[in-house]
Amino acid sequence: MKKMVMLLGSFFVTGILIAQNLSDRLKEGMAALLKDEQFTYAITGMMVTDAESGQQIYSWNADIGLAPASCQKVITSAASFALLKPEFRYQTRFTLRFQGDSSFLVLNPSGDPSLGSDRWSATGSAALLNSLASALEKRKPVNLSQTILTTGADLDFQRIPDGWIWQDIGNYYGACAGSFNWMENKFDWLLRSGNNSGDPVEIIRFVPDCDIKSVSNLICTGEKGSGDKAYVYTNPGVKSYAASGTIPPNQENFKITAAMHRPEDFFVSALNDQLSKGFHVHGIKSFRFGNKVKVKKEDELLMTYFSPSLDSLNYWFMKKSINLYGEVFLKTIALQENKPGINDSGVAVIRRFWQQNGISQGAIKIIDGSGLSPANRITAHALQQVLTYASKQNWFASFKNALPVINGIIMKDGYISGVRSYAGYVKQNSGRVLIFAFIANNIDGNPVAAKEKIWKVLDLLK
Repeated sequence: MKKMVMLLGSFFVTGILIAQNLSDRLKEGMAALLKDEQFTYAITGMMVTDAESGQQIYSWNADIGLAPASCQKVITSAASFALLKPEFRYQTRFTLRFQGDSSFLVLNPSGDPSLGSDRWSATGSAALLNSLASALEKRKPVNLSQTILTTGADLDFQRIPDGWIWQDIGNYYGACAGSFNWMENKFDWLLRSGNNSGDPVEIIRFVPDCDIKSVSNLICTGEKGSGDKAYVYTNPGVKSYAASGTIPPNQENFKITAAMHRPEDFFVSALNDQLSKGFHVHGIKSFRFGNKVKVKKEDELLMTYFSPSLDSLNYWFMKKSINLYGEVFLKTIALQENKPGINDSGVAVIRRFWQQNGISQGAIKIIDGSGLSPANRITAHALQQVLTYASKQNWFASFKNALPVINGIIMKDGYISGVRSYAGYVKQNSGRVLIFAFIANNIDGNPVAAKEKIWKVLDLLK
């Protein structure tokens, strides 16, 4: 018995020494990082704990609120698993409405972000449009003159969250989230650049094709190896775009991706194209959208589309950092809690949920679901607490599987101007698992160089 006690004591002391050793190395690594000129005026926060014991291994400015960028998705993701459940599915109902000699295709959306997405075979635009066209073909409605989008009053009230900036909302990562979303609310611009820096850039076509009223194209040819530095600008609800910046020289079909702020127009155009391919249903010429349009009992059901389950949607939300999904999740959480389906309600529910699980609301001062707004503030300690909470839930395997593997570490990363963040799990060679969060704000200079310097600190966790 005495030998067993001595052995357990030895393991305990060894564990403390290992933790102290790692703490010392992290302290040295952080000190070196902060001496670097890129971090002279930066604010950094870091928290590292042992997953099994909860022991704090290292903490630096862990309770200072910082802009988290896309690491905020960790908070939205875990809250969605807990409040909506992994098996949750969105559903979109397509019905027919008859009024006199006319008939209407009625869409009853639920905010599903996967409609028309090519990330799943069943959700792709071609598959869904073919199913809908086949359903219409069987019913053969006469004078199908209009498509009507019903309900969605709450979800469409605040399509762009407060705090999102002008430079972002015209580009794919700034796509708005409403009751009806199509192809993840983004579309491609194919461009042709010149041979020399400063040459004009030609827009070849849009994919999918769309009815854009006007485009002010100020994109120019950049230096060789300059990469994609083009930005698209637009306002939600309009059919005009502007673009500026540069793309590399000698490019044919160079792709940039813009936000689709009127997804309903793209959908109707695509459905008309599909119906023209051998079907005998024609004439959808307009789209009517309004908060006062409601589902009627006499509407005839054509088909109901169910989205992939939440855990599958969350996989792409985290893996590819799709902001649209986070904003839809946020609004859906509000609706599930019988609150208005707007950003502010979703934020309030999420902050209250985490407060109930031991995290101060002051540590999660957020205004969106994805982290795109530079006005969000989260502490490294709060991120670590969320990750710890997730690790103890029965849905943890799905949550963890959705995290990217970056630099050999399972972690979510975040980047907006001047911000780099990382949060995740590290399994050391000994088998011990660490939970960590790192945020840096006001970084100067080349973001790639800054990233590599931060990774040197995170490498100490391995």
